Amino acid sequence: MLLYCIANNPHVQEKLYSEINEVLQGGRVTVDKLKDLRYLKCCVKESSRMFMTVPGTSRILDHDIVINGYNVPKGTYINMCFQVMCRDPEIFEEPNEYRPERWLDVRKAPDMAFSHLPFGFGPRSCVGRRLVDQEMYILLANLVSKFRMENLCDSDPDLKWFGINVTSSEPVRLAFHER
Repeated sequence: MLLYCIANNPHVQEKLYSEINEVLQGGRVTVDKLKDLRYLKCCVKESSRMFMTVPGTSRILDHDIVINGYNVPKGTYINMCFQVMCRDPEIFEEPNEYRPERWLDVRKAPDMAFSHLPFGFGPRSCVGRRLVDQEMYILLANLVSKFRMENLCDSDPDLKWFGINVTSSEPVRLAFHER
């Protein structure tokens, strides 16, 4: 869905291409250069906000807490539905629009930071997060530096639940044109 978002938003794709060219200057993605690909990281984060692979996370409370004035006892199973929060217009302005720029400075909208946690947070967060992020960054940088992507879909993908994951019910069709 990341590539779909990039292909479906040519202005984003060109801004991303400019950043990649400026930072990499025809070279490879390295750890040092990766830190300067800020817009690229925002593109990945925004696509995962819009098309998350899992809807949220759940926990069993290990102590009593109060949430919005409600007493919630220890042992209660709670589910945090990030999918709903990530499309909430009170948290994300124009939530159905792909706008990577919204992640450039989350200090302007602090509610956003904890409304989108695709890998969880704290001691139970995904141990593979850094590896997944780096693979996504490297893949996207290499693809955008070599190809212009075009969306060939007639309509937005129809997303369906498959087990605990969200996927498109039809193939997402993209064309890759050499730059």
